[in-house]
Amino acid sequence: MVKEWISNHIPLFGAYLETHIQPSNTSRISNSLPVRWKFFENSSSHEAARIVVGWHPSVTMTIYQSTPQAITCGIVLLSENINLTVTFVYAYNQVEDRLQLWNDLATLNATTPVANYPWAVLGDFNQILRDEHHSDHLSLNVNVTGMDDFNLAIQEADLFEAQSKGLRYTWWNNQDNNPVSKRIDHALINQHWATKFPDSFSEFLEP
Repeated sequence: MVKEWISNHIPLFGAYLETHIQPSNTSRISNSLPVRWKFFENSSSHEAARIVVGWHPSVTMTIYQSTPQAITCGIVLLSENINLTVTFVYAYNQVEDRLQLWNDLATLNATTPVANYPWAVLGDFNQILRDEHHSDHLSLNVNVTGMDDFNLAIQEADLFEAQSKGLRYTWWNNQDNNPVSKRIDHALINQHWATKFPDSFSEFLEP
């Protein structure tokens, strides 16, 4: 299925989240990718691979940082003379566990060159950014625990939401009697990315 998706969409790089592949089973990753594609997974910082990054052989990929909740990559597309940084995120479920992710993003911005070049941070943050990212925000008091932490982290990392279209929400609780939907998947960018790639995430949240 993965090979078919790559064949149909022809990406140069990307990431799979919530894979939970044990280190002993990493052959499953290579077998699911097209011939000559390369990959990196973050099982070295977690008991299983929560994030798998894959890329076409024409792409020069450098892994800057790997943590249980994120992989930050330097990407060079020589044929198009493009240099950029992408952080793929699969955040923990608990508010207190996500604090390290927020700190890592702020530290990347403050102490590494990512602040001077196009940088995108995208994936499953397991956290809403605003009240309206919850389907019940008009009728109920939405649980905003962790929302202030997320917004502060974005400010400290000099990131903002990329414009997107598609589904209003990206997660739902699979309960027909009491359905709840949220937007917990986000694409964040810095000003350098917005200037150079203004429409790059216009369909990020498309089904």
